[in-house]
Amino acid sequence: MEDLAYPNTRRAQPLLSRKNYFLAYNGACLVLWSILTLRAIFLIPILFIHDHLYGLHEALHPLLAATQSIAVLEVLHSLVGIVRASPLTTGMQVASRLLLVWGVVGAFPEIVVRSRVFGVRVQHYPGTKGGPYAYAGILLAWGITECIRYGFFVWKEGLGEGRVPKWLTWLRYNTFFVLYPLGILSECWLIYCALEPAAESMPAYNMALKAVLLIYVPGSYILYTHMMGYINQSVISSHNSTLARNSVYSGGLGTSCILPWLLDQGHEVVCFLADVGQQEDWAEVRAQAKRLVPRR
Repeated sequence: MEDLAYPNTRRAQPLLSRKNYFLAYNGACLVLWSILTLRAIFLIPILFIHDHLYGLHEALHPLLAATQSIAVLEVLHSLVGIVRASPLTTGMQVASRLLLVWGVVGAFPEIVVRSRVFGVRVQHYPGTKGGPYAYAGILLAWGITECIRYGFFVWKEGLGEGRVPKWLTWLRYNTFFVLYPLGILSECWLIYCALEPAAESMPAYNMALKAVLLIYVPGSYILYTHMMGYINQSVISSHNSTLARNSVYSGGLGTSCILPWLLDQGHEVVCFLADVGQQEDWAEVRAQAKRLVPRR
């Protein structure tokens, strides 16, 4: 998901209470998602080995429903302008998850829970054989994503004084490429599984779910490209912040001396500049840069 829980740094930060609020909010979400994710990681292999994966719903769904429902606050945060997130994309992300939690799995638990009649397993609807696997997929995709995201904010706001370790930044911007497709595929499969039970009990709702399924692919592409743009912008911003800190640390003799020359050399030097961003010996950096890209 997008960074919905980070205060808008483009505006002047008000009283310390706002920072404390976001730290408490992100910390609470981190604790809840960590408990949920660790339990899922522990239970999934055990239940899978014993062919009892459908037990995930009974064990984890109440906690998942409560934890995910808290995200409604993030829509409110974006609406009142205290986070730098679009209310539209925030609402789409939160609504899609709440639909899965309450409107699909919550309304039709039979798609992820197998019933038994005299000890014989009964499959009621086509596709529900994969329901427990798709449910495990959203638990892992959502859980790992949110643990990294909220952990990033807690570190940045409370522990790191605005600085985040490289390994956490790497996880935040790279796990997206694996976890996002896993989450989307799992969500689509669960909606598909819910079509037949919805048709039997609520035909109008069945049509609504079909419409949701039809727009899921283009909607997912929009969110994917939006996140890609955000990731690119955030990486560039992170590199600029690192270079600015090093310039100040080296007494103003760092990037202020070589950045104009580097910009004049062309874009090949960007990767080099990112690699040497933590260097303190700027004389050596200038020498390396000159060897890398000859003067024009």
